[in-house]
Amino acid sequence: MNLRKISYPFIIIFTMLITGCFNNNSSNKPEVSNNIIQENITANKLIAKKYDKPVTIEVVLGYSDSINPKTPSEVTPETATLIKLLKKDLNIEIKYKWIVSNDQYNAKFAAELAVGNLPDIVKVTPTQFQYLYEQGKLADLTETYKKYSNETINNITNYDGNIIKTGIRDGKLLGLPNVQYSGQQLGQIYYRMDILAKVGIKKLPSTIEEFENICDKLMNTDWDNDGIIGEPIIAAGKDYENQLAGFVPFFMAYSTTTKGWYENKKGILEYGGVDKNLIKPIRKLNEWYTKGYIHSDFAALDSYTNMNNSDLIKGIINGDYPIVCGSWWIPNYPLNYSVNKNPNAQWVIGPTLSEDGNLPEIFVPRYLIDTFTVVSKDCKNPEAIFKIMDYTANYESKIDSPVYQKNMTEKEREEYNSYVQNWLPWEVYMPTSIIDNYNAINKVITKDLKEIPKEYVQKNTEFWKAWNSYNEYINNPLNASGWGMYFSRVSTNGGVANMKNLYEKASVNYDEAYVCTDTMTKKEKSLKKYQNFIFLRMIMGEIPLDFFNEYIHEWNIRGGNDIKNELNIWYNKNNIDLDVLK
Repeated sequence: MNLRKISYPFIIIFTMLITGCFNNNSSNKPEVSNNIIQENITANKLIAKKYDKPVTIEVVLGYSDSINPKTPSEVTPETATLIKLLKKDLNIEIKYKWIVSNDQYNAKFAAELAVGNLPDIVKVTPTQFQYLYEQGKLADLTETYKKYSNETINNITNYDGNIIKTGIRDGKLLGLPNVQYSGQQLGQIYYRMDILAKVGIKKLPSTIEEFENICDKLMNTDWDNDGIIGEPIIAAGKDYENQLAGFVPFFMAYSTTTKGWYENKKGILEYGGVDKNLIKPIRKLNEWYTKGYIHSDFAALDSYTNMNNSDLIKGIINGDYPIVCGSWWIPNYPLNYSVNKNPNAQWVIGPTLSEDGNLPEIFVPRYLIDTFTVVSKDCKNPEAIFKIMDYTANYESKIDSPVYQKNMTEKEREEYNSYVQNWLPWEVYMPTSIIDNYNAINKVITKDLKEIPKEYVQKNTEFWKAWNSYNEYINNPLNASGWGMYFSRVSTNGGVANMKNLYEKASVNYDEAYVCTDTMTKKEKSLKKYQNFIFLRMIMGEIPLDFFNEYIHEWNIRGGNDIKNELNIWYNKNNIDLDVLK
């Protein structure tokens, strides 16, 4: 048994006690001391206090249009609601130092960093975080965090009392991790049951063999009545790791993963993408490609392109594929568009596949970090980040509540439509929100309550959207938009439910690496490109399967072995003292 893995519950509980961090999803919360309660009261007062004099905070933005189609055309990032409210209520003036289109952002940001220009607050990738740390560009947030971290801040940045350590370097808190629930990396298989029923399929598969039998039956039937037999049936794109139309559930079926660093039986971190067992799912995918389950041009298809330009997305919406692999959220896009176009479409989630029908071992990051929010060492008011995040989270939670929506004045409605979340360079997403919301709302559903009691209301930015989607679905089950939100987030047979069930019941192996070593910074991108090239061409039969051992050798000499050595040195010394946040 891996002692390092089973030691975490103790660390989490201990850290929660010393930092005053409590996960709302926990049913066994540690006893809260009077000191911790008092600290939270103090933090809440400080974090909500308006500055006596104006405080200017410089930010930058990769621009995209508002996700709300009702946002007035004259509203700009500088005149959006939150910018005005931060000035009015906290005396914080947000100044956009520069704004470029999203596709130009990375190049612009890299150019600015090269000449030493860093805004006061910015979101950065883990690699950029490591670079800025090494360059000494980041503010030490240790004391500020201890002073201002209330429940809202902790639920965003440190929900389990342990994740905050990923932003600590040399005993200093230099970055606030923007984290997701680790189970969100898992894949699921969605089936069009209305199509399967046409060819006599009633039971969904739990083994690879059963899955093949279903695919063979579909391949030998004109299931879409277009006069053609043998058309592709599994939606797939060029990114086999994608959370939409990727191959993640098939790699999972063989207890393998194509990424991440996992501890072997000797306590050494090994890269998942060079596991010799990967040849099993690659061989199977090659068989399926040869049999025509997968489109012959899948390696040229992109599932992240705007749906108006993506043949793959349009195909899913049009009903070209009765089987789609994806994450918990895909009912809300693009499956809802499929239902909107064809109201008879009945999407369901099948069992997790494996070779023998039992749950496979699953691989997920211990810390699923997208970005870090960092503060420049030249920022005169580093505590402003906590005040801004707290205000943003509270505002988002307020404006989506049914009571607020019902009683909005004309001015408040204009403010609501002028609030543009995707223009903000900080995060207020709470990692456990989808689980907390699922649990709370289903308790209310079980009790058959028409209104949600205050004690069940979750203080996160997605709660009311999930609750509203449930009511929208109940009132009109044929509404595709309501179905998408409901089936992804609330249904006991939906995306979150299945993801949660798998994560809690399966044997889990964690990706332990959350830092970027020197060689990772220099060579990880090219190594991944090489891996993708080999895997895709093996699946398509352009490279023989017996090349796999040569691929492992080549991956190691191209820098993989150096990364492994560096990561294991770090891993063995990884005893970050969380008392710095005490």
